Amino acid sequence: MKFAQREVVDLYIFNENGEQVASLNTLQQSVLRLNGLNSEVYIKDAFIDTDLLAFIGSKENDKRSDFEKMSNQQINYSSTITFGKRQKKKCKLIGKGIQRNIDSQDCPFMFVIPNAQINPDFDLVQNNIDPSGLSLVFEARPFNEQGDCVILHT
Repeated sequence: MKFAQREVVDLYIFNENGEQVASLNTLQQSVLRLNGLNSEVYIKDAFIDTDLLAFIGSKENDKRSDFEKMSNQQINYSSTITFGKRQKKKCKLIGKGIQRNIDSQDCPFMFVIPNAQINPDFDLVQNNIDPSGLSLVFEARPFNEQGDCVILHT
């Protein structure tokens, strides 16, 4: 079958135990790059997903009592996430989207990366012209003895 990509994928991110960490359905761009040893997924999200940031960093739980929170004159933030020198974090990815075949029919497709690592490097850019987004790179690692990295369902 011949097909053309029709839309950006929705990306679902799981930790190495298979528990869902984040669901990214606001991607502006997604690239699945298959080039042998360095296969990767590049995404550019229109929004910043705090669940994904907490997975990359370390989320601190607010242990103050309700009284302490209310009596404190500072702003009460919904969460606090800390970042520092981080190792690449293991994860699993599923990307779902729509492709169009040569008969102009929309067909679902899906890629699965059972062994991935998220690159913890990213930029948080603030400006008053464009919405701030988030760009990330996931490395696809081999998941079997043959060295396969990605499973594609069309």
